[in-house]
Amino acid sequence: MPMIARDLPTQPTSFIGRTQELAEIVALLDNPDCHLLTLVGPGGIGKTRLALEIASIMDQRQANADTETETDADTLPAYSQGVYFVPLQPLNSPEFMLTALAEAMGLQFYAGGDPRDQLYDYLCSKDLLLILDNFEHLLEGVDLVTDLLINAPQLKLLVTSRETLNLQEEWLYQVKGMRYPEHEDTAVSDAEAYSAVRLFMQNARRVRPDFSLSAEQRAVLRICKLVEGMPLALEITAAWLRRLPTEEIVRQIEYGLDILENPVRNVPARHRSIRAVFEHSWLLLDGAECSVFPKLAVFRGGFRREAAERVAGATLGILSALVDKSLLYVDASGRYDLHELLRQFAEEKLSESPSDHRQAREDHCDYYVEFLSRAYHGMKVHDSRTLDEINIELKNLRSAWHWALEHRQMAERTDEYMCLALFYQFRCLFQEGYEFSAKTVEALRRVPVSEALGSSLMMQAWFVELGSQQHNRSRVLYEEALAAAEHTGDIFLVTAIYMRLSEVEVQLGNYERARELVQRCIELTDPQIPRWHFTYPLAQLAYTEYLLGNHTEAELRLEEAVSVAQESNIHVGVADARNYLGQVKLALHADREARQLFTDNLNLCREIPYLKGTALSLIGMAEATYRLGEFGESRQFLAEALKTAFGTNQIPYVLDALVVASELLAQSGTAERALEIAAVVLDHAAATFLNRQRAEHLRAQLEPKLSAEMIASAVERGRSSQIERVVRGLLEAEFSAQSPSPQLAVDTTPHLSATITPHPLSEREVEILRLLSDGLSNREIAEQLFLATGTVKWYLGEIYSKLHVNSRTQAIARARDARLLN
Repeated sequence: MPMIARDLPTQPTSFIGRTQELAEIVALLDNPDCHLLTLVGPGGIGKTRLALEIASIMDQRQANADTETETDADTLPAYSQGVYFVPLQPLNSPEFMLTALAEAMGLQFYAGGDPRDQLYDYLCSKDLLLILDNFEHLLEGVDLVTDLLINAPQLKLLVTSRETLNLQEEWLYQVKGMRYPEHEDTAVSDAEAYSAVRLFMQNARRVRPDFSLSAEQRAVLRICKLVEGMPLALEITAAWLRRLPTEEIVRQIEYGLDILENPVRNVPARHRSIRAVFEHSWLLLDGAECSVFPKLAVFRGGFRREAAERVAGATLGILSALVDKSLLYVDASGRYDLHELLRQFAEEKLSESPSDHRQAREDHCDYYVEFLSRAYHGMKVHDSRTLDEINIELKNLRSAWHWALEHRQMAERTDEYMCLALFYQFRCLFQEGYEFSAKTVEALRRVPVSEALGSSLMMQAWFVELGSQQHNRSRVLYEEALAAAEHTGDIFLVTAIYMRLSEVEVQLGNYERARELVQRCIELTDPQIPRWHFTYPLAQLAYTEYLLGNHTEAELRLEEAVSVAQESNIHVGVADARNYLGQVKLALHADREARQLFTDNLNLCREIPYLKGTALSLIGMAEATYRLGEFGESRQFLAEALKTAFGTNQIPYVLDALVVASELLAQSGTAERALEIAAVVLDHAAATFLNRQRAEHLRAQLEPKLSAEMIASAVERGRSSQIERVVRGLLEAEFSAQSPSPQLAVDTTPHLSATITPHPLSEREVEILRLLSDGLSNREIAEQLFLATGTVKWYLGEIYSKLHVNSRTQAIARARDARLLN
């Protein structure tokens, strides 16, 4: 009769979750090539509990095998002579391991013989699984493991350890935290499917039987996220519910590790607090590792090896040792990171030496400010790789810049500031860009006027303009920036501010003044500077000519601007100039030429990627195609334009799209709906002068066709509608894929569709996916992107639909597989 698992420690609670981990570990143990499997991870992550559950599974599988036919039994793993659990934590020296193994298996050593030889003789023909728990402090005795594998070929070893054994025979399984929702507004029914939430609830109801997840959902999910699903931390925080409300527990975790001390008396001393767990790992570090590890706390969102070397003095060997000891983990790209609670612990250690703490922060600041300095040229020309690199390092860059503002003189850091500000602009992170600029301006006002102040004021004004369309407020900031730039004699900045002021006047309908300002910009521009710098003022001057009705003059200037940008390989300049040129072609009734321009531009903007250019190209294509009578195509482009512009909070471009939508609806015979959309534009504070003109013109055309009652009803609906609801209504009704086309079917012009590079997600949808993968909640995404939470939820629905998934986890996995997050 086969032996079974013996003397497994009794557990006070039932095992929860870890379904995927259990399946993967069992599959590895079933692999005939795997004889030594180490479950490695930091203290408190649940390695022991996982190993005990594996023991139970193997025991049960062996019991089931006894009742199966011989053929069926052959397909199951054997372990016919037992599964044994060997706790190593109580041992203080490797020499006691032999005794521990023998006691676990019931082996009695006889006098006069070598205990090792007796153990090997006993195991040499045994078909069993040995679980060696908590091996990390006995690594000097690791040769026993090698000898066991040599002398007992049917033996399998499952080891739990905070540090890898580093043996040739070793297979590794990284144990991480339990699964938790990335978003604090996840529905209760969905949240309860996550193992971290279920573990917290199980422990919470033991101390508070009336505990309800629905009543305290946001705080509970925040706790799960803050501790990154660490089981021990979840058990400790749940135990505090008898003494503190969940919101206070959240605040205490954010403050430090003190709250993570178990008030329960009868838990093992090593699990009494998270700090005690980590102290055990700390005591296993050598001198060099103790010097490096605390300094890694200054990083946010991970780091590269080069950064760790500069900031913390970390060699590849030290980083590898910290990975082996489960204090760091490294992903496939070579980027390192550490668990947030370990980061807090490391920060405590670093704070014990104020001089070391300040030096680490200074070195971190130096490294990432230099990073911005190197990246500035790529950002000026909208290099996509530079954008991606900054996005990866954004948390470190924010942290470094805040330190610099508080502790340094930033008056000479104009390039570095502009690099990060341009990133926020290109990624349409307007609210965050505004806050970044406002904090920089606040710091710079405390010192003598510098070039950096003028640049910061200009970008603050730009973010006001982009994010809230408060043109009069932005004008005041631009004028203050202009005074600062003139005070320091920075002519290049002066010309840039004239350009921005010209754009403000365009939005307000002061076209003559806009042309005057951009002409002044061109006159002041040094003719010795690279020719590509003229791309933007040339395009802006041409656009003002277009707005003033000088279409032929505008066409010539825009063709020159496109040529200059193409010669210099300035893709954003090409995109902006071609979008303006497309509008001029429409004004000249060259609709087919306009459509081709916008088609080419759309491909370019998606490739860069360039969110503003993408939105404007789609709007231009929608207008060109409806003018050509291709209503089905026009509806397609308007749908994507609305998603792109609204999703990136480019409200003026949303209104541009709504103007075209109202004109299309009027052309296709739905006059009352067209008037309603026109009323939305006329009533919106962010509507440009040009959009108001077009909407007024359309209203004048439509009103004679409608009764007074219909006009009043349509206008009232438009004025009382929120723009989010209007956009959603159009996408769900008139511009949905299911809605019938009034004239041409969507697929009747394959020549046009074939010229557009396939792109299943809009730029905003990709941006939301990136933030999803960073672990942000719907509310946090909404705050960062300056959107309503409902809008984020709506976009998640769009993302799920396009990726054919039904959860955040699946969406992130599918996006990574498709390399959408690269």
